[in-house]
Amino acid sequence: MRKYFVTGFYLLVLGAILCVGGYLTGGMKMVAWDHGFKISQKIDETESVKSFSKVKVNGKNVSVRIEKGNKYSVRILGDKLQLPTYEVNKDTLIITGHKRKAAVDWDGRGERVIVTVPKKESLKRMHVNLSEGNVRLRNLTIKKFTKSNKYWNSDASIYLDNVTITEQQGSKFLFDDGYIRIKDSTINNLNFEANDDSVIDIKNSTLNNYKFEMSESNLKIANSKLNGGSINMDDGHIHLQVVTIKGTNDYILTDESTFRSESGNMDGVDFSANNINYFGEKKDNNYQSNPNSENLLKVNATDGSIRVR
Repeated sequence: MRKYFVTGFYLLVLGAILCVGGYLTGGMKMVAWDHGFKISQKIDETESVKSFSKVKVNGKNVSVRIEKGNKYSVRILGDKLQLPTYEVNKDTLIITGHKRKAAVDWDGRGERVIVTVPKKESLKRMHVNLSEGNVRLRNLTIKKFTKSNKYWNSDASIYLDNVTITEQQGSKFLFDDGYIRIKDSTINNLNFEANDDSVIDIKNSTLNNYKFEMSESNLKIANSKLNGGSINMDDGHIHLQVVTIKGTNDYILTDESTFRSESGNMDGVDFSANNINYFGEKKDNNYQSNPNSENLLKVNATDGSIRVR
């Protein structure tokens, strides 16, 4: 019996050596079940496409990046058996991610789409209807940006880097257990709804006439300007750091939500909360300073706490 164990051990070691050797020499391939086991191959293809001013991202399991370039083009990277598809139809680029086939992906990078738009061009509309993937926008001007809630409970992530949204009627985002990062951007009339552990991270940006409806989520804003807007937060957290308040900013927090502000620039405040700590001093349940100011931060957190320093 002992010799079988010894033989098995040596075979296991040999298998591990062959596995590592195959991986280091590029021998690892993705294996997928597609009416039988099939070994996929990596694809990296770039195609010029006709002009478009609208983009829709649909489906699942795809990473999409849209940025400025020399022309309208689409680059697809990933495994041949599960590549996303795309087409330009009536001025709209439609990108569709597909449900992954049962697979073992040794590289683990997933499928990616990289879209370029000419440097002098902008987009009229961006719509995201994506699950378990992400969308990254860089150096773009967009008139209207919306995100649906079709894939509730299995949300995508969105990254905006140096993006301007000019919409006057409102761009609407619906998130559930999702993540969005906004950096170096200007967003007009943002209408944002988020639930269930969603995280919104905003840095070095300007929000004009914004509206957040959130529950069980976290909103972080740093080194930014808030120019008139409102937040309704239920059982969540708001953290402002080095934020300039312009116009009236009216926040309502319920169910033990918390509000924190550090090194902010605001002309007036109007606070109501169970616990108020204002620059190291504990205040009563209500505290005001220049409440008639044009640049006012108003926070009502009757079941929660407010801390400003």
